[in-house]
Amino acid sequence: MLLMTRVQIVLRSDARWVTMRSRAVPQRLLFRQEGLFRDAEWLYDHFVDHVVYAMLVLDWTGSVVNGRQLPSGGTGKEAV
Repeated sequence: MLLMTRVQIVLRSDARWVTMRSRAVPQRLLFRQEGLFRDAEWLYDHFVDHVVYAMLVLDWTGSVVNGRQLPSGGTGKEAV
């Protein structure tokens, strides 16, 4: 059994509109932006940055998204 205490999303950050739409997903789910890794990956012919979003089990428990209460039964001890 695994204990989950953190969910992390790492996205490429560049000037494309697709990236802006991708970043909207963790923001809508109330993930917190934790950092920016500059020049984290060589992609095709240039470096791109990575943006890191995360949610801890403490953030999840009792959160409200779009006016709806998320399940508060999460203890971090559920099997993944």
